[in-house]
Amino acid sequence: MTDYPEYKKSLWMCLNAKVSKKGKGIFCKVGHSLRKGQKTIHILEAQSGKPLELKVCQTCESYTEMGAPLLDYERGWENSP
Repeated sequence: MTDYPEYKKSLWMCLNAKVSKKGKGIFCKVGHSLRKGQKTIHILEAQSGKPLELKVCQTCESYTEMGAPLLDYERGWENSP
């Protein structure tokens, strides 16, 4: 359960979301497939600031919230000043 019910669960907020050693993907340290048949998603999705509100996260019992939701302009770094 999220402390912010008005927001969907997001990889941006989950302590189980990790960046791969090569820095090219994001994976779940608990081992969940983030998308059908995929253990990772490409780092470009985070770089561009996508919400990363994946379907698997919405019902995940291992979801561990690390803080308040990020606002749209706080996500990603592609268009940072």
